[in-house]
Amino acid sequence: MSFITSDTSSEYGAHKYFGADGKIDYKFRPASQSPDSVNPMTSLTHFVTGSETGGAYGLFRCDFGSGKGGTGNHFHRTFQEDILVLSGSMALYDGERWRDAGPQDFLHIPPGGLHAFENKSGEPASMLMIFSPGGPRERYFEELGQIGDLSEEQRKAFLLSHDNWFVDEGPNM
Repeated sequence: MSFITSDTSSEYGAHKYFGADGKIDYKFRPASQSPDSVNPMTSLTHFVTGSETGGAYGLFRCDFGSGKGGTGNHFHRTFQEDILVLSGSMALYDGERWRDAGPQDFLHIPPGGLHAFENKSGEPASMLMIFSPGGPRERYFEELGQIGDLSEEQRKAFLLSHDNWFVDEGPNM
């Protein structure tokens, strides 16, 4: 019985690879490799970016130090965001309420979904973030550390150019 057919699509979508024998094509990132971007609140590891997945998704690890840090209430118009807490304690806002979240707690945010997150514990914490489809989030994270040097108008333009729509009335924990 042959599993190879001439059909170029399946219930998983259109085929993206057409070879008969597979190929060697991968990215390995050792745990010892330094983070890709560091800003005053976090360090970020870009496991795989949207440009590396043909825009399918981006996978990032966000490590918070012992200081408090996070983001205000916002939404995205063009992509969904998934957050998985890996370690420590995070406060996650789901658009309705804040939730105390620990290792293995997960939050899915579809396009337009209000959300925020904050490390309020004062202890190190880490979370995995998946953005789908995978836009240029690595550029956003790399440039985020300089946001304090921007004027209010420049800051707003920067955030909107990266599809971050902040809601003026943020949630209170």
